[in-house]
Amino acid sequence: MKLFNASVLAVLLSFGAPVAAQVVITDRFVVNVNTNNRGGCAYVGLTRLNRMINDCVTLADHGIMALDDYNDDARPEARRIVDAFFKPQSDAHRTEIRSRFSRVRNWILNGGPVDNGENRRQPYLVCYHDWQERREMTHLARDLQGEPVRGRNGRPLQIRQIPRYVTAQRETADELGVRPSEIFPYWSLLYNFYNFDEGYGSPTSGYCSVEDHEGYTELAPAPIITLCPRAFGASSRTDSAWEYRGLHAVDVTPVARSTVENGNLNADAQRIDAIEPGASALFHELFHLVLGTDDGQTTAPNFPDEVYRVSTCLTMGYEDAVCNPENFNNVAQAYDYTRNIPAEGNDRIEFFSGFATRG
Repeated sequence: MKLFNASVLAVLLSFGAPVAAQVVITDRFVVNVNTNNRGGCAYVGLTRLNRMINDCVTLADHGIMALDDYNDDARPEARRIVDAFFKPQSDAHRTEIRSRFSRVRNWILNGGPVDNGENRRQPYLVCYHDWQERREMTHLARDLQGEPVRGRNGRPLQIRQIPRYVTAQRETADELGVRPSEIFPYWSLLYNFYNFDEGYGSPTSGYCSVEDHEGYTELAPAPIITLCPRAFGASSRTDSAWEYRGLHAVDVTPVARSTVENGNLNADAQRIDAIEPGASALFHELFHLVLGTDDGQTTAPNFPDEVYRVSTCLTMGYEDAVCNPENFNNVAQAYDYTRNIPAEGNDRIEFFSGFATRG
């Protein structure tokens, strides 16, 4: 049950930090917190998942606040962070950035269609890649009911005998720049459909087996966000020692802003990706889920791959930055620190350079 009505608007405390209505993760996602099997999230737990999705609301609030503060001479930090990561050239650009933050926030609070309004199916949240299982093209194909696919003669067909699957394998190979033989069909054990992806070593390995993988989103035939243990700060699903990192929870030791502006960065400067909260990966994936993944939605038109590296995010022009979820992530978590860590005099913590600065 909800603790408050999810349509309640955020209210602002005297210091400007937003407090939003509380959301229960199961109001937005189909998620299994009773087991770790087949993508289950028992190792994360309902309490931490609820905290995570509500922290996403607060991150969206701070992204919106950065846009609202942009022309406020008393808040020059807002202009610096927005210009650094988005490079807007007009009021219309800033309105579009704000709208994308708002659309994600509104979906978390109120639900509704995903994939840019095209899909009304409730999305799934899974916490490991084993909700699907690697198969071979020579294996027998199954349909959306999990039954064998049969040819006109009534005999079961192999996956390689179905043209749309052969096409999917080839298109995935082209996208990843590999041979079709390096692409495998993955059968969803929960939802009865095939994905096509590269192999990750042994047949029992998958997306989360790669050390730096945190999560991904797919929208068809079912909307699903997959988060890996790394996204939560856990080393594995059996790691019982990990703790959830809340918002602005990392102690920041900034360098002088003038140091960054002069291009002589202190080697000890603290990177923005070192202060990410536990909600960061989910917040990122929510942009894919809500806005869609096509060009102009959350696929940057001038970059072959999604951009995660902060230094590259900072080089993106508006056209690409507004389509790259990590830019939204960086602005939101940076401005969360700016607005919530006490100032020293008139100087606040900033991350417009990608590093923690003050003064």
